Amino acid sequence: MVAYDQGRMTSRGAEIVSHEEQILASLDEGFNCAESMVVAFADTVDLPRDVGMRAATGFGGGMGRTGNVCGLVSGAVLVLGWSVGRNDPTDAESKKRAYDAVATLIGGLKTSRDSIRCPEILGADFATDEKRRTCAIEAGDFKRRCRAVAGEIAVILERLLVSSGS
Repeated sequence: MVAYDQGRMTSRGAEIVSHEEQILASLDEGFNCAESMVVAFADTVDLPRDVGMRAATGFGGGMGRTGNVCGLVSGAVLVLGWSVGRNDPTDAESKKRAYDAVATLIGGLKTSRDSIRCPEILGADFATDEKRRTCAIEAGDFKRRCRAVAGEIAVILERLLVSSGS
C-alpha cells in the first residue's frame, strides 16, 4: 500500500493524512494544481520536494495558463516519471513501464471526465480572458472544480504506484 505522509503539517498547523487532503491543503495554501499534486506524492516516491515543486510550477493552468493538459494530470505524470521512469536511454523496459502507467492514468481519468484539458475540466477557457479568470478565482470556480478532480487523480495515482511497487 502507498505510505501516506502521516504527520505532515500545513502552514496553518492542520495535520494531513491522505494524498487527496495534501493536494487540497496545498491548493488552499496557494500552490498551483501541478505543484499541489507533486508535493502530495513527493515523499511517497522519494522525490525531493524542492525539485518536484520547481519542475511542476510551469504546468499549472494547463501548462503555463495556456489551457492545455490539466496541471493535476501533469503533476501526476511527473510523479509517475520520477517513480518508474528511466535515466538510461537504452532502458526500454522502464520506458514502457512509464508509458503504460501514464496511459492508464489518462485512461482512468477519461473514463470519469471527457477530457484531460484544463478548460474542459474547469468548464471554461480562462487562459485568454483575464477578467473572466479573475472572476472565476473570486467565485471559487478553480478551487471547486480542481478539488473535484484532484481526488479522482489521487486515487488513480495511488493505485498505479502500488502496482508498480513504489
